[in-house]
Amino acid sequence: MKMRKLLLYCFFIFSIALQSQPFESLIDSVDFYKNSDPDKAIQFGLEAINIGYTSVPNVNLLKVNTLVGQILGEQNLDGQAIRFYNESLKLFSAIPVADRIEKKIQLPPWVLVNIGNIYFKNNDLLLAEKKYHEAKNNFLLYQNTSGKNFGLCTVYDNLALIELKRKDFESATKYYSMSSSIRNASGKAEDILYSKLGMLTLHIRQDNPDNVDRLFREIKSFFNHEVQKQSSTQETNYLKRNYGYSYVAYADYMSKKNDYTTALELFEEAEILLIDFPVESPNIQSDISAIHFALGNMKQAEELSLKTIDQLPQGKYIGVKRRNLALLEKIYTEKGDMNSLLKIKDAKLNLLLDQEAFHLDRNMGELESYLLLSEKQDEIVQNKLRYRNYIYALILLCIVLLFLFFTLQLNYRYQEIKSKEALAEKRMIQMELDNKNLALINKSNFIAQHNKNLNYILSSSKKEKEDSTTLKAKIESLLTSFKVNERFEKQFEEVYPNFFKKLMNTSGVLTQNDLRLCACLRLNQSTKEIAFMLGVSIRTIESQKYRLKKKLSLSKSDNLITFLHKI
Repeated sequence: MKMRKLLLYCFFIFSIALQSQPFESLIDSVDFYKNSDPDKAIQFGLEAINIGYTSVPNVNLLKVNTLVGQILGEQNLDGQAIRFYNESLKLFSAIPVADRIEKKIQLPPWVLVNIGNIYFKNNDLLLAEKKYHEAKNNFLLYQNTSGKNFGLCTVYDNLALIELKRKDFESATKYYSMSSSIRNASGKAEDILYSKLGMLTLHIRQDNPDNVDRLFREIKSFFNHEVQKQSSTQETNYLKRNYGYSYVAYADYMSKKNDYTTALELFEEAEILLIDFPVESPNIQSDISAIHFALGNMKQAEELSLKTIDQLPQGKYIGVKRRNLALLEKIYTEKGDMNSLLKIKDAKLNLLLDQEAFHLDRNMGELESYLLLSEKQDEIVQNKLRYRNYIYALILLCIVLLFLFFTLQLNYRYQEIKSKEALAEKRMIQMELDNKNLALINKSNFIAQHNKNLNYILSSSKKEKEDSTTLKAKIESLLTSFKVNERFEKQFEEVYPNFFKKLMNTSGVLTQNDLRLCACLRLNQSTKEIAFMLGVSIRTIESQKYRLKKKLSLSKSDNLITFLHKI
């Protein structure tokens, strides 16, 4: 089991190592093109998702799903955007808590913010508000202070926009103040300026001229002070963007107050500030044309309107085209230029037709986008299946490897057992051989002793000093002793193998009588019992025990029986 887990882990690490660099590069491309070329960003996003689904769910896969959903939402493909946001929520649930960047959140708050934006765009203010509050609760669980503050400011600004739509200026002021206090504490210039822009919008909606003028002067002073401290071009661009938006808002306000000269200056300054954001240029140019017309500068108004219309791409900025055509219609009507007026009316009619075609093209574009997304998602599903097949093949390979491993292990254990059995058998044979050798030695000693006794009898019979009865008793004693000793020694060796051998190793000067005495003592027999068994006197046994202790190099304090029991 451990080996299987190790192999799977190695496989995933290997896959991630191969894919992480292009995967992360694709995510960077999505982030880079999301404003300038949304279609290219979506293509990069789908490629990243296609790669990402071959690995385990992770935060990068969650990020790219959310980015694609955001881009689709900005293109008004809300239904498809919601699908990607739902996938982001599923991915978030599948990512282990230990692998998440923020461990405590229950749902990804930026996904909730984007879903709320879709509801807001479709005027479902209640659902939008609900999602913004859910996002806020999760941002509050962020451990990263910077990320938490940025998220909370976004939520408070969006809630303020909802209140502005409801014309609840008091609640809008509260939310703008909450985001402003956080941004002021962070010290990030473009964020602080953005909060000031929100408050400017609030005062404009309330039509409070004094506060509008005061806040715009404050924005100018703040920008002039902070632009000198910017350390990067990106920071300066975002600061200029928010500053340019404030000029547009203030210029529009001054235009409604009929201060066209001031409004023209403000719009022209805004166009310069927003030069790095070309998406804003057509609207600003249309506003400038309208201001020239209000000031009586017919020629400038006509030239700028025609230029703006010529620069607009087909099928886009329909509202801007309509505004410029309406302005040109007023100009030619006032000038009495009927030919130009007819051309403008034809252009307006064509625009109406183009607009219908645009809506048709847009619907077809949405359908084509949907089909493209479906195709890509089918590819993703197929890649998932292919990935699972790879996993199953890897699991099968692991099972085969485990089977081989356990087979080799069992064979090794079997050989180990056989080796131990052979070694034990060898030891038993050696022990049996040693016992037989010791028995042979004992028997040889006994025969030698027996022959000695026979020689004694023979010499005694020659001297004729002992009668026949004594000799007969002596011979019978020898025969009995032979049988008894032979049986005794054999049985003792069966019960206490290697006893005699160990004794001989302890002291090489032990006789057969010494060994026999040691055996009797090992059996806990008393001196009287030993004397009776061996056919000698008790005094003889005592003398033998004394001599035996000396042969075994035992001191007077050493106990002979205890020593023999330890052998």
